[in-house]
Amino acid sequence: MQTLFVKNAEKFMEEVVFEVVCSCNVDTLVIARNGVVQLPKKYAGRQLSQLAGEICGTCLSIDDGEVQYLIKFYTLKTPLEKIVEFFQLAKDYNKY
Repeated sequence: MQTLFVKNAEKFMEEVVFEVVCSCNVDTLVIARNGVVQLPKKYAGRQLSQLAGEICGTCLSIDDGEVQYLIKFYTLKTPLEKIVEFFQLAKDYNKY
């Protein structure tokens, strides 16, 4: 799993991640607040770190210290490390 720390996870997801990553490549999207899963409902109340250990193979975590998004991808053509590098550039350029 790769983690990218940002100032505003929701804004970064909306303005960067979902502009670049096709939702057809997303197997599971988990949203947590302070490390406790909020959505999807079937995982609500669980610790994000525990859930990540169970479901993650190719996962990316976007974290602003309060809100966390965990994205589990289907098989990617581009290595996750390269996608994270691109997101890091977007984060640095746009001050996310």
